[in-house]
Amino acid sequence: MDFLIAAQDIGVMSLGLLNDRGELTEETFPIAPEQYLQTIHLFLEKYHVLFEDIKRILVVPGPGSFTASRVSVTIANTIAFTHKIPMVSLPNVEKYSLQELCVRFLQSDQQETVFVTPLYDRPPMITQAKTQVL
Repeated sequence: MDFLIAAQDIGVMSLGLLNDRGELTEETFPIAPEQYLQTIHLFLEKYHVLFEDIKRILVVPGPGSFTASRVSVTIANTIAFTHKIPMVSLPNVEKYSLQELCVRFLQSDQQETVFVTPLYDRPPMITQAKTQVL
């Protein structure tokens, strides 16, 4: 089964399980990025999914909120790296629903990768220092 992680908006994360028949089980959570990891743990526990059961991690890298994109992609990369699970990046510029995104994924030839980078809709400003005049 594939595990799907999507967080394009700062206050919402969606998780899904896509089985080999193309059926999607999904839930959307109104949470902050600080709660992503715990929510992933509880979601997988609820559906009795172990990391060994996951064939691929499908992650939406954005575009969207910088923080939501960075945190969700970092968690996905960490899970994939530590459990040796291939990843697939599913950019969602059109902001399709998870169901529609999965249908498009199943009809595409998206390649597996080792890691995914966040996708932003504008240049990030996280490294620009502000100069204060005294």
